[in-house]
Amino acid sequence: MTDSSAQLLSEREKELDFVYALAACLENADADESEAAAVCARLFARALAYPQLAVVRVRIGRVVAMFPTANDEYASADSWGLSAIGDGDAACSVQARYRDAGLSFSEREAALCSSAARLLTLAAARMAFVRDMRATHEQLEQKNAALSELLGRIELEKRHISNRLKTDIETRLLPILGQLENTDHNETQELAKKAKRELKRVFGSHGPEDPRLRLSAREYQIAELVSAGMTSKEIAKGLSISLATVERHRHTIRKKLGMEARVGSIALAFDPKLETL
Repeated sequence: MTDSSAQLLSEREKELDFVYALAACLENADADESEAAAVCARLFARALAYPQLAVVRVRIGRVVAMFPTANDEYASADSWGLSAIGDGDAACSVQARYRDAGLSFSEREAALCSSAARLLTLAAARMAFVRDMRATHEQLEQKNAALSELLGRIELEKRHISNRLKTDIETRLLPILGQLENTDHNETQELAKKAKRELKRVFGSHGPEDPRLRLSAREYQIAELVSAGMTSKEIAKGLSISLATVERHRHTIRKKLGMEARVGSIALAFDPKLETL
């Protein structure tokens, strides 16, 4: 193999190494513009014919990275031997120059610079999409949490209303109907009996108050999450509240459900049909 062939092969290997390494960085879902720009600048400098003399500047949107580390001499340079701009909306560009004015870049290096700019443009679009999707997901989770709390509060209010209604029927209305049953008027007696039967059929007999009705909307929500098997840390993260707040709610829930402190399962007390968690 001639010296020129060996040099060409070496340059080709460096180019491929650059493309593979950059692609590996850019396909990382957690990579952001700052990391991508810094990695690209470092890798592109190493891929050039004279890496020790190369200065590279990479821009992704508003993020700019220099290799070697930016200083006034290199950052303020207006003339770049290589410059390529991506065709996307993210304003991506790759620029390079040698500190030795007598050195120039090859056509292969110019093509590699253009390829790097295109890769950065695609990556920037993907990063923006991922960022938007995560923001949308967080917003949906917040809305779901708010909706869940609202539905829990509505359900709790419905139970409170039902409980009060049953109490009023048994303590106020049924005694009056009982008095009407004891009158001497047969038709009145029959109507009173019929009214009592219908009330009991519709509302059922009034039993002991459900202790869960004593819980606030937030306490009811946390009790449901505990019943679902979530830990205090998971609940705190899901509801965006502190761990201490969750523990305080759990203490109050135990108290309202008639449980001794730290003894027994909130899940079982809240929903006896569940097995112990």
